[in-house]
Amino acid sequence: MTDISFLVWNINNTAGVFYDHLTDLIKAYPDKSFDFIVLLEADKAKSTKFCKANNYSEIDLKSAVKTADNIRVLVKTGLTVGLEVEILREIEEGVDEVEMLENSFKSNDPTVKIYKQTISVKRYLRKISIQTFKLKIPNQDPVLLGAIHFPSSLYYDEYDQLQRAFEYKRKIDGLGRTFNNRVILMGDFNMTPFAPGMVESKGFYAHSSRTKVTPKPRNIDLGQSTPYYNPCWMLLGDYDLRNSQPRSGGSFYYSKSFVDKKRDWHLIDQVIFTQPLIEHFNHKNLEILSTDKIKDEVLMESARRGKNFFLDHLPLYFSFTF
Repeated sequence: MTDISFLVWNINNTAGVFYDHLTDLIKAYPDKSFDFIVLLEADKAKSTKFCKANNYSEIDLKSAVKTADNIRVLVKTGLTVGLEVEILREIEEGVDEVEMLENSFKSNDPTVKIYKQTISVKRYLRKISIQTFKLKIPNQDPVLLGAIHFPSSLYYDEYDQLQRAFEYKRKIDGLGRTFNNRVILMGDFNMTPFAPGMVESKGFYAHSSRTKVTPKPRNIDLGQSTPYYNPCWMLLGDYDLRNSQPRSGGSFYYSKSFVDKKRDWHLIDQVIFTQPLIEHFNHKNLEILSTDKIKDEVLMESARRGKNFFLDHLPLYFSFTF
């Protein structure tokens, strides 16, 4: 059997102590293996430094998606599994759309002045990054891996997220058919497990129940969609029933969300996968990792952060056995 472990972390591209945090995290969990480290918003120079000091190599993404430089994949030296880049060039660049709105007030009374105002409205389109890989496993069919960084809900509402999820899921489903429907998607979805873009059939279609995940696509309006399993529902809440101990309430801390002011912890870093891979997933290893230093920085108040670099996500850890 082959055990394959993953660490997925939105490290924040400007985090000045990225190298120290990642190194300290691995040292804090000596009983865990970190075969593949998927970093989002990661600085190239700092990932190179980490690789040299910790026996990792970095997958070269330059030949795949030029603008996906914020996604970096580090591979532990000496693995018996291989990773190849597959191209899915569907990157939406950050662009400002400007719309001119004109408000006018007119009156038949000549003593009333005509009021006219022109307003410039900008909608910021944030970049969506999806990088795909072929995971080669001894004596197994290959697996399609997808590293995802969806735009923040600060700029997209849930309807925008649902539409984007549908568009990208459809492309991934098409690519997944060449892998016998063996697909794993991981990363910063910027949506909770219960968001429409995650659960709806026209989104990522990710279920909390394994029994609802069929091996083949299901018929939906105007087409088909492959259901996924999302084990990250078990990470909701601040108490781990498996180990009978407290934990963080999510992977991302933000207490001023206009979406729901009652929540501060948000679970937006997730892994989802198709039915053929459910039996290979190790539920006991699914965990949000942290150290006291990392958690203190994530929970740091905005006023204390100022212009300093900071972390705002906790890393997600999981593994499969083939």
